[in-house]
Formats: sequence, C-alpha cells, structure tokens
Amino acid sequence: MNQGSISAEAQGLLSLSQTLNKYEELLDRHTGRRFNIFGVVGSCEETHSSLIAELLRPYGTHGHKDVFLKHFIAAVERESPPEVTIPPLEHRDVEVLTEFGIGPVTDEGGGRIDILIRERGEPRFIIENKIYAAEQDNQLGRYEHYAPDAALIFLTLYGDKPKNLKGQRPKNLVCISYKKHVLEWLEACHKEAVDAPNVREVIAQYIRFVKQLTNQAISDYMSQEIITAALASPSSLHAFFSLSEAAPKVRSTLVQQMYEQLDRAAQDLGLKLNKCDKDLAWKRSEFTFDLLGPRFSPFKECRICFGFDSDNYQNFYFGFNDNGAALGPNSERERLYQLFRKHYPKAKSTGVWPAWVRFDDAYVNWSHEVFEKMYSQDCTVPSVFVKDLGRTLEQVKAVAEEFVGPTQVIGS
Repeated sequence: MNQGSISAEAQGLLSLSQTLNKYEELLDRHTGRRFNIFGVVGSCEETHSSLIAELLRPYGTHGHKDVFLKHFIAAVERESPPEVTIPPLEHRDVEVLTEFGIGPVTDEGGGRIDILIRERGEPRFIIENKIYAAEQDNQLGRYEHYAPDAALIFLTLYGDKPKNLKGQRPKNLVCISYKKHVLEWLEACHKEAVDAPNVREVIAQYIRFVKQLTNQAISDYMSQEIITAALASPSSLHAFFSLSEAAPKVRSTLVQQMYEQLDRAAQDLGLKLNKCDKDLAWKRSEFTFDLLGPRFSPFKECRICFGFDSDNYQNFYFGFNDNGAALGPNSERERLYQLFRKHYPKAKSTGVWPAWVRFDDAYVNWSHEVFEKMYSQDCTVPSVFVKDLGRTLEQVKAVAEEFVGPTQVIGS
C-alpha cells in the first residue's frame, strides 16, 4: 500500500476530526449540553455510591419500583463466571444501604460496605465501589466473611481485578466496570424513565459524566462520522488504525514536553525535577521535586511528589513523600499534614506520604482534554497544563517553607 496515500488519508481523517470538533464546540455553546451537575459537585466515591444506591432502591424517589434493580442484577448475571452463584431475589422487603458498618476491622472481618443490598435482613449483594480509593488489605475477604453467600461485586472504572486478597479468591466474586456494565445499565434505566423527565435528565447527565471518567466523551454523531470516513476505503481504514496506534506515542511526546517546561518552572522556584524512569501511563508512576538549599536540608529524602494511583493516567495525586522516616518523629509528620490540610482540606496522611491529596476533577484523570492542555506550539512557552501544575507546585513549596520556617531545623 502506497505510503503517500496513507499519509494523505491520515491527514484527511485529522482534518475531518478538527471540523467535527468545531461543530461540537459550537453545539456545546448553543445548547449548554456540557453543563453537568456531577462535574460541578465533584466525583468522590460517596457521590457515585449514593446515586447508584438510590436508583437501585425499589422505593427510591425515582418512582420506578424495582425496575432499575432488576436491570442491574441482570447485568451482574451476564458478567458472572459459571462458578459464581447469584442469589435469587424475590423482590420483597429489599433494602439498599450505603456505608454499612460490619464492625471493627480485623484480619478476618469488619469494615464499611459501600453498597449493601439485602432482602428480609439477609445480605444478597455487596458492592465495593473503587474509583479513586486504594484497596484495603483483604477488604473483599472480610466482606465474604460477613456474608459468605452474597454476591460480591467489585466495581471499578475499567473492570480491574482485586489485588489485596488473602487466600483464595472469594467464591461469589464478580468484577464489573463503569466503562461497560454501569453504562449499559444506565442506558437501560434511561429508556425506562421515558415518562419521568427529572429522572431521565439526571440519568442522562450521569451517563455523560461516566463516559467522561472512562474516556468515552466523544459524541455519537462524531463517532459515526469518523466511522464512515474510516470505512470509506482500505487505505482510509489503514490510516485510521495507524493514527490509533500512534496515540500512546503522541501522549508520551506531550509528557516529555511537559517535563521540559516543568523543569524550567521548577528551577524558577528553586526546585529540582526528577523525571519518572518509566511510562507515566503505568500505575504508581511518579515524578518528584527536590527542595534545594540549606534551608530545606532537614527534608533530606522528603520530596514533593506527583503521581498516578491507577494505570492509563488515572487518579492523579500530589503531596509530600518522605520514604516513611525522613521527617523523623510522628509529631513532625502530623505538623506537616496539618499545614498541608489548611490549603487542601481533603488531604490524607498514609504510609510514606505524610500529606497528599488527589487533584480536582479537571486533572484527576488525564483524558484527551488534559493532553490537549499540555500542547504548546512553542515549547518555550508553558502550556495551560504546566501553568496550572506550576501554581500547585508553588503552593506546595509554600507549605514546605511554612513548615521549616526561616531558619528552623526540623526536630529542633
């Protein structure tokens, strides 16, 4: 196949995408369809669990009795491995509870269940909802210990398998995803709510929000136009797949440009950038900044750190990492945490992280929109993304300055 024709076809597809994007932007401005209440209030796991639980409640405010619940159970049954037993529901005296406590955490049991579906007081379905939070030790094993006959549903953005299990895999474990199963369930609920405009609109907004979280935000119209163009000829189809295969390298190149711009921003702040030695698309990939100068010598191995808690540029966080001991006494770690928390109220302190927090919704998951903000035609001019990250970096350094004081040495 002629390489020149492939390049021309690829350029044609790119030009079509640009035209369609302009059309979508115009439509957004005139219809306000990008407004989404879930994007405004945030996407913490409690918000997702509360909405899902309300839709599952047979006597929820949606007014559709157990219709939504039946669709959900059907979705779980379709995904269940043959060896898994899905407990039958008679749909009598069904309760759907959130943040249900089952006692203090031990090696064998205890904890808080995100969503519990029980019938006549007996647990039938346990849903562990994992979007941003990390798995706790033997979390699913503890829930199985509490309700050994219940279906144990592990819900993540992309259908990940649980990793922190002790012993055997729970016998009734079903792994489902927001990207496929929740979206399919919501689409079914949306069709059922045709005569309930308030319910239908909320579900529609939630569908769009879930698509955004799982990098599926492209409109149906734009998808169809691109499909039509890609299938126009063998060379256009080949060009389409070539463009798709190049996407990871394009992202990687943008990350390298980001590093170059961040390095200059770090030097201006008196910091030293340490690039990640692996692809940032991998879970636990991080890039860090050393605090330079004698004033910060007590920090030693404590660094400002940015990284991802999941694969595919998902769950972006930042804070201080001290390798578990660099800050010395626990009182110093607590003091740094409290200073950090003044600026970031949702901050946490865990393990080697005296203080850390997830980015807000704009940057917590790096969709194509985030990578577009990394682009700068002139690499010497910071991109929108680097400017935003630079402001965060400056704020975190200010916390470190407040922590050490003008000349204070940690522990003195």
